Amino acid sequence: NMFQFTLEETKKMAEGYKIVPVCYEILADIRTPIEVLRILKNVSHHCYMLESVEEQEKWGRYTFLGFDPTMEITCTNGVMQVKKSCFGKKMEAETEIYTEQVTHPGTFIRKVLADYTSPKVPSLPSFTGGLVGYFSYDYVKYSEPSLKLDAEDEEGFKDVDLMLFDKVIVFDNLKQKILVIGNAETENLEQSYKEVQGEILKIVELIQTGEPEAVVPGQVPPQIVYAALAHHLPGPLGPGPAPGQPGLSVDSPHHTQQRQRHQGPKGPEIPGGLRR
Repeated sequence: NMFQFTLEETKKMAEGYKIVPVCYEILADIRTPIEVLRILKNVSHHCYMLESVEEQEKWGRYTFLGFDPTMEITCTNGVMQVKKSCFGKKMEAETEIYTEQVTHPGTFIRKVLADYTSPKVPSLPSFTGGLVGYFSYDYVKYSEPSLKLDAEDEEGFKDVDLMLFDKVIVFDNLKQKILVIGNAETENLEQSYKEVQGEILKIVELIQTGEPEAVVPGQVPPQIVYAALAHHLPGPLGPGPAPGQPGLSVDSPHHTQQRQRHQGPKGPEIPGGLRR
C-alpha cells in the first residue's frame, strides 16, 4: 500500500497543467467493484460504475467508480444549470447553483474540460477524473438549430446531464489492484498535494471498512442497470457493442420518431477533449 508518486515527481508531471493526479495503490482482494459501489451508495446520492472495453475485448481491464461530484451540469431547452460542490446525502456542504439561458451548452462544457485537463501518466488508466454523464439525442439541436425536435418527450431526459468527479476508484482487473486517484491543483501544489493525500486515505478507509447499502432480494439496484447500459452505449458513456454483436437498445419511441422525421447527423456533436 503506497502512493505512486512523490511530491517531486508530481511537480514534474504538473508542468503546464492546472491539475495533476495523485494515486494510492492497494490490493484488490478485499472488495469487489459491486461491493464498493454499494458502499458508495450508502454515503452519496451521486455515484457511478463504468467498465472499460476496447475493440474486441470481452472483459475490460478497468472498472471505474466515483462519488460526490464537485460539479453538476445540466441543460434542457437552452436553460443550463450548474451546481458546484453537490455532495452526497451524508456529507454536509454548501451548494452554489446558478442558471443561465445559453445558445450552446458545449461552450461552457469545453471551458470546464480545459480547466480540468491533467497530464496523461503511462502507469495510470486514461481516465483519472473528469466528466461522467450523457448527451441525449436532442443535444443535436444546439448544432443544428434548423431541426424541429418537437416530438413529445415522455421520459424526461435532459439534453445533457454531466457530473465532474475529481476522485476516482479504479479496479485494475489485470494486476488485481485498486487505484484510488485524486487530483491536486497545481497553483499551490505542496498544500494541495497533502490535502488530496488525506482525502485519498479517507476513501481507502471507506473501501476497507465502509458498510455496503442493503440489497433487497429480487430487486436489481438501478445504478447496476445503468452501469450495464453504459457498457453498450456509444459516445461518452461507452464503446457500444462490437459489430455483429447484440446490444441493449436504449432508444425510446420519442427518439426513434425524431430520427425518422429528420434526416440530419447520426448523432449529436460531442465537445472535443472529453476524456473517457
